Amino acid sequence: MARAPRGLWLPVAAGWVAVVLAAGGAAQAAPGAVSFAVEPFQNVQRIGALQHLVYGLPAVVAERFAQAAPLRFAGRPELFSKRTPGGAAWVVGGSFDRGPDWNVSVTVEIRRAGAPGQVVGRASRVGSKEAAAATVIDAAQAAFAALPGVQFGPEQAARLGTKFTQDAYAFVLYARGVGAFHGGGGGPGRAALAEQYLRHALLVEPKVPEVRRFLGVALLATQKPAQARGMLSAAIDRRPDYLLALRTLAAIDRSEAAPGARDRYARLVELDPDDVAARRAYAELLVEAGRMAEARQQLEAVLAADPADARARRLLVTVLSSRQEGPALATALEAAVKGEPNDLDLRMDLGAAYLSVGRKQEAAAVYDEVLHRRPHHPGALKLAGDLARERGDFKAAAGYYARLRAVAPRDPRPVFLLATTYAQAGDLDRAERWFEDAGQMPGMLGDAYGNLGAICLRRGDARQALWYLSRAVKRRPERVAARYNHALALHQLGREAEALDELHAAVELDPGDAGVRFFDGVVALSLGKLAEATESFKTAVELDPAADDARENLALLERRETEAATP
Repeated sequence: MARAPRGLWLPVAAGWVAVVLAAGGAAQAAPGAVSFAVEPFQNVQRIGALQHLVYGLPAVVAERFAQAAPLRFAGRPELFSKRTPGGAAWVVGGSFDRGPDWNVSVTVEIRRAGAPGQVVGRASRVGSKEAAAATVIDAAQAAFAALPGVQFGPEQAARLGTKFTQDAYAFVLYARGVGAFHGGGGGPGRAALAEQYLRHALLVEPKVPEVRRFLGVALLATQKPAQARGMLSAAIDRRPDYLLALRTLAAIDRSEAAPGARDRYARLVELDPDDVAARRAYAELLVEAGRMAEARQQLEAVLAADPADARARRLLVTVLSSRQEGPALATALEAAVKGEPNDLDLRMDLGAAYLSVGRKQEAAAVYDEVLHRRPHHPGALKLAGDLARERGDFKAAAGYYARLRAVAPRDPRPVFLLATTYAQAGDLDRAERWFEDAGQMPGMLGDAYGNLGAICLRRGDARQALWYLSRAVKRRPERVAARYNHALALHQLGREAEALDELHAAVELDPGDAGVRFFDGVVALSLGKLAEATESFKTAVELDPAADDARENLALLERRETEAATP
C-alpha cells in the first residue's frame, strides 16, 4: 500500500501572541519582594579620569546583587531606564570622589522608590582607583543590610565579594561601554560605540560573563540578534543560573519562535518565581503548545501575584474555554462585550469561547468584527485565516494570512501558514515558492527543507525529495515528520535498510506514533525481518485500534507463523 507523505508545517498556536524583538521588559516584582533598580552615580568632583564610574559602579551593583537573595533586580536588561521600573521597591544611587592620595571614596545610598528624600540605607567605603568595583560592592552590601529583611550569610557574602574582573582595565572598558550605551540620549550609534568598548574589554579579559551579557544587549540594539544570541549563550555557559542573560536570550528565542523558548522560560520561573512577566510568557508558550493544565497553573499564579493583570486574565479565559468550560464563559463574555463594545480583547476572548464549544460561525463573525474595527489585528487575522482554511475557503484564508504577514514581516509563521494553505488547496507550485521564502528567514531552513521535501513526495519525485529531506533531518533531527518523510523517500528509491534506520530514529522520538510503527513494520517486512515487522504491527494496533492495515498485516504474519509451525 502506498504511503502518503506527512505535512511538516510549522506548528502555530490557536492564539496569536505578539512578541517584539527586544531585550525584554522589566521583570515585575511580587508584592513585598525586596526588589531594586539602579541609577547613575554622581561624579562629585567631575574628574574626567573617573567619569566611567558614573554608570560603571551602579552597573556592578545591579549585576552582583541581582540574584543575592532576598534581593532581586527589577530593571531592564540594559540596567538603566529614565523612569523607575514599576516593580522596584528601592532605588540604588550614590556618588564618588577622589581623595588627595588618589584613592576613591564611594558612597551608596538606597532610597524608597517614588520618595527621593527617603534614604533608608547609606554606606561609604574607600579604595584604590583600580579597586573601584570591589569598593562599591563592599559599600552596597553594607547599605542593603539596612533594608528590612535583608541579610547576607557568610557564604553569600563571600560570593558577593569576589572580583568583578581580574584586570582593572577590563572593568574600565566595561564601564565605558555601559556609559556609552546610555549616554547622549542612547540610540543605535551609542550602542555601536558601546559594542567597541565591550569587545575591547573581552580582548583584555575574555571570561567575564557580565561583559558578554551587556555586549549581547548592545548587539540587539544594533539589530544583530544572531551575534547577541552567541554572546548571551556564552555568558550562560559561564554562569548557568545567570538570570539577566537568560531573560534576554529567552526573549530572543520567543521572538524568533525558536523551539527552546518554552524551556528557557520554565528555567526563568524556576530561578525567579517572583518574575511575573516571565511566568506570564511561560504560560503563553504553554498555551501555544496545547499544555492547558500547566498554563492554567501558571496564569493563576500570575493573577495571585497581580490580580490586575488583564493580559493573564484574558488568556486564562482562553485556557478555561479549551478545557470544555466554554458555554458559561461564552454567556458571560457575550454580556461583557455588550457592556464594553469597544474592548477588542473581550471580543477576542468571546471568539475563543465560541471556538471551544464548536460555534465556529459565530467565532468567525467575531473576528470579522474585530478586523472591521482594527484591520491589522494580528490575532484576529490569524484565527480568521484558520477558520477559513478549516472550512475549505483557501482563497479567503490566504488573504488573511497575507495581511498577517504584512503586519509581522519578520515572523516566519504567516509565511508557513500561507504555504500550508496553498499546499492544502493543491497549488503545489505556489506552496513551493512560499516555503522557499520561508527558508530565507533566520532559523527556518530546516523546516522549509522538510516541507519542500513533502511537496516533492506528493509530486512523485522521490529523488528531489531525498535531497531536501536528508538536509531537513540534519538541521531538525527532532522532527518526527521529517524523519518519516525521509524514510518514505528512501523506501521509494529502494534503500530499505536506510529507511528502516530512519524509522527507528522516529520511533525513539515518538514511541506513541502509530503511523511510524506501521511504516516501520512495512519496511522491516520488505527486508525479511519478520519478528520486527510483527512487533511493529502489533504496537501500531495497540496505539490505534482503528489501524486496519496494521491489523490485517499482523493477522497475515501470525497465520504464516502458524502454518510454518504445523507439520
